[in-house]
Amino acid sequence: MANVEKKQNVEGFQQLIKGKSLVFFNYQGFSVKDFDELRGVLRADGGTVRVMKNTLASCALNLENISVQESWLKGMVATAISDGESFSSSAKKLFEIEKEEKVVILGGLYAGELIEAADVRLYGSMPSQNELYQLLVGSLQTPLMQLVSVLEEIAKQQESTSEEAGSKSSDADGARASKTAALPETKTETKASQEAGSKSSDASTSSKTAALPETKTETEASQGAGSGSGAKGSDADGARASKTAALPETKTETES
Repeated sequence: MANVEKKQNVEGFQQLIKGKSLVFFNYQGFSVKDFDELRGVLRADGGTVRVMKNTLASCALNLENISVQESWLKGMVATAISDGESFSSSAKKLFEIEKEEKVVILGGLYAGELIEAADVRLYGSMPSQNELYQLLVGSLQTPLMQLVSVLEEIAKQQESTSEEAGSKSSDADGARASKTAALPETKTETKASQEAGSKSSDASTSSKTAALPETKTETEASQGAGSGSGAKGSDADGARASKTAALPETKTETES
């Protein structure tokens, strides 16, 4: 009965590690709580951790043609099992736990190749695949964000330039409209000035015309005065003639 159980355990472990990546570690300082936390971390990445008797674990490894160092299967040894993609996560977690002196990494199997404990620690010190994806995305986002920022700035500058051009065009149209609106006033003012000049000319002509009768009257008065003077002269001449005509009579009277 015990042999059947051992056989089932070996077969079960064999199926569990088939095509997987493995990390062997000594868990002497590990508690049940630590095991539960490690299982939770590995399970999140599709992995797990198993504790098997070293002899049974060795049988299962041999069935998979995996020959590990004997020191890897001595003492309190557990096996962290994960997919190739999540191997770095398992190595990283175990590397962090090893710093707390709770476990000792013994070695591992990655991509079908055995690796030493130092290599496992190296993988553990590297960013995980998810972290690498995040770094890659971040490195791509930065130039993309800068490009978007540059394009937005160019668009703003073009919009500002377009607004300035539109404003200048509006100002020019407004100036032309103002000039056009001012033309009738200028014309009106010119017409008003011309009309004022015409009125002034008409007034001057009227004044001259009104002054002419007075001049004529003065001329007539002068002529009248001359006529009067002539009349008086004729009267005087008539008196002298009368006196002259009377002289012979006087002389005759004297002679007689």
